[in-house]
Amino acid sequence: MGVVMRKHLGSSVAVAVGLAVAALAAPAVGAIGAGAASTAPIGTVVVLTNGSNGSTVVATVGETVVVQLTGGPLHWSEASAVPTAGSAAPVLAFVSGSTSPNGSSTTTFRVVRTGSAQLQATGAPTCTSAAVACATYVVLWHATVAVPVVDPPSPVA
Repeated sequence: MGVVMRKHLGSSVAVAVGLAVAALAAPAVGAIGAGAASTAPIGTVVVLTNGSNGSTVVATVGETVVVQLTGGPLHWSEASAVPTAGSAAPVLAFVSGSTSPNGSSTTTFRVVRTGSAQLQATGAPTCTSAAVACATYVVLWHATVAVPVVDPPSPVA
């Protein structure tokens, strides 16, 4: 299974990349044959970490998206996929999730359709002693997964 650490893109760059991928895929589909379907690389994993906060990554249908947040001063929740406005069906399907005593969390999703999905998780302070006052705040981690259409439909004759 290949692991891909994708460079995080700004939202306008992600859209431009998606359009460029679709434009490049059109001649390839024509060369293979009209209506030929392409498949995403099997076993490709996109990994998002604490440093991915606020970013946008591009994924393809069939890929796995893993959110790995390391603990320390914060105890992270499992990530969740937040429905985007106007989305008819989910783009990401939850596969598994877990948290650990050290505050880390790992959540796995499968990309099931094109569109975009918002991921989010919350981090709360790890309090190590009841004798010391613990700060009460929550940190929001979020990222966007953009899944562009790679196979444009066949032209209508």
